[in-house]
Amino acid sequence: MRIAGFLCFALVGVATVVDQEPVGNSTLEDAPVPPPTPAPTPACKHVEKGIHHDKIKPFPQLDAVSIPEKAAVKFRPMLKISHGCHAYPMVNAEGETSGGLKTTGPSDGNCKGAQWGSQVYARSTWYKGVWAIVYVWYFPKDSTSHGLGHRHDFEQVVVWIDNPANVNPKILGVSLSSHGGFWKHAPPHSSTLPEKARCALNSVYWGDANLPIRDENFRKNLDEAYPF
Repeated sequence: MRIAGFLCFALVGVATVVDQEPVGNSTLEDAPVPPPTPAPTPACKHVEKGIHHDKIKPFPQLDAVSIPEKAAVKFRPMLKISHGCHAYPMVNAEGETSGGLKTTGPSDGNCKGAQWGSQVYARSTWYKGVWAIVYVWYFPKDSTSHGLGHRHDFEQVVVWIDNPANVNPKILGVSLSSHGGFWKHAPPHSSTLPEKARCALNSVYWGDANLPIRDENFRKNLDEAYPF
């Protein structure tokens, strides 16, 4: 499938894991570090049982209680699919998992939407001083046309924030999976022009053209553009 973008929607099913790495930047806000949540899944005995991809019911969303859970709900994305399968739940409460689909028929054949609704899974932790929330979606197949692709597919969005314990956590970057790699987006530094360049823009006479972001024009330009 092709992921065209992402918006916000109701999250269903969140799992968070926090390691012991300390916050790398405490200058943003003096917020407490979220306490560790349950460790990664311990060794368990599991007998694999696959069932029809459209027979798995999503878990109902529970009230977010812990700091990681609240952050996962707050920053949850929603995918926009331009073609191919829509997202489906991949596991039920009994541990039965989706059997997926063969790569036959059209790219969205038999996977245009789960009858009981979709599911997004999340897991979060500190990574190199930044709080990372990994959101994962499951698709029964990844196929662009008949016979091409493979059964089962996962796509992910990683939202990077400063500290989930802050009153107003800030998004520092977003990474979107694509063909085994990532599209990585981070806002540029708030002032990327060198001082000499900024000085030149404010000093040069531009004739009859008015530079909107020049110091003497900036506020006036905003007053004229204000739509409210």
